[in-house]
Amino acid sequence: MYKISELEQHVIDHLRQVIFILKKRLSDQPTFAKLSSPQLNALIHLEKNQKSTVTALAKEEGISIQSMGVTVNSLKQQGLIIATPDPNDKRKTLLSLSEQCQAEVTAFKRESDLWLAEKIREQLNIDEQKVLLHGVELLQKIL
Repeated sequence: MYKISELEQHVIDHLRQVIFILKKRLSDQPTFAKLSSPQLNALIHLEKNQKSTVTALAKEEGISIQSMGVTVNSLKQQGLIIATPDPNDKRKTLLSLSEQCQAEVTAFKRESDLWLAEKIREQLNIDEQKVLLHGVELLQKIL
């Protein structure tokens, strides 16, 4: 079995702490704070891709189609997503964000972007901002 090095454990501990704080700050938005991780991930996927199916969302999240169906139904009941027939294949249903949800996502992103940009600007000089960018790129590489 692989043993975690002291350096790896140090990185993991700090990364976990930073992610927890960032996630808490970003989930303070009332509409999204009450949602489960699969629900949030489905909304993020739909915001990024505009439209999707239950099957594609389930695959993206790594859960069963039935579980994603429950998630999607909950989001529909909350008025956060809408379902429309696929114009190319009437057997399929395409999901997308409702206008209300899209407006809230846009406002949330604007607020969180401004908050994070202010923190970066206040706390980091230009060289440190470049190091942070490189760190984010490294995180994307391992994820």
